[in-house]
Amino acid sequence: MLEEQQQHLMAYLRNEESQIEEHISDQGGIDIEVRLGIYRNAYRMRLRESIEVDHPVLGVYLGDDLFDLMANEYVKHCPSSRTSLRHFADQLPGFLARTEPFNEHGQIPELARFERLLMTAFDAAEANRLSSEALAELPVQDWPDTTLRFHPSMQIFSTAWNVVEMWQAIREEREPPPPIETTNHWLVWRNSGRLTEFASITLLETELLQRALQGKNLAELCEFLAEQIEETRVAETFLQIMRSWLSKGLVISLHTQD
Repeated sequence: MLEEQQQHLMAYLRNEESQIEEHISDQGGIDIEVRLGIYRNAYRMRLRESIEVDHPVLGVYLGDDLFDLMANEYVKHCPSSRTSLRHFADQLPGFLARTEPFNEHGQIPELARFERLLMTAFDAAEANRLSSEALAELPVQDWPDTTLRFHPSMQIFSTAWNVVEMWQAIREEREPPPPIETTNHWLVWRNSGRLTEFASITLLETELLQRALQGKNLAELCEFLAEQIEETRVAETFLQIMRSWLSKGLVISLHTQD
């Protein structure tokens, strides 16, 4: 009985067919429909507030009117399906990319995607990180078959817009630069001090990192570099990138197959 009532109430909150009125007693004074409407409005307001909290920079960029339109339409078309509000706006970037008028401006869904990646990095599980000396301590004979395992917070953000520069300007209460179509690659992660960081990376490092995430070993990573740059630069470039990953605390283990 209780489960049925809960299902009817959720259907009502989502504007779906519901018989929740049959389960509400008439206490006089205030009409049942009015009482339910108050509850539904409060529910929608809480969902809207969660979007505002998760996407403060996007809210400033859109302005009050467009943000209200976005929030209302998102609540309407993407109802909450989980008990935690933390994941309520997970679909927001995709929603913006397919919904007018937001999809007419490619930087808008990308700005939302960047803010969600920052949240994902911050909320990720913790794991011990390797020190910068870990590479030097790896036996030479183990190098070729060794694979890397990365911190759960690490994310790659590739975008066709200058949204990170826009995000930084808004956070610093400066006028954001105009949107420019330009391919950018960024690394997002949470550092050992539990602060979220991001850094620009080259296309070459992005592709190398993607291969490392796929489980390619060090020999295969070096082979990939040899196909992209002069052979004389492979060892130096590879060590430079590896040291950068280690210094950022991105690598949690070096796994060598038996």
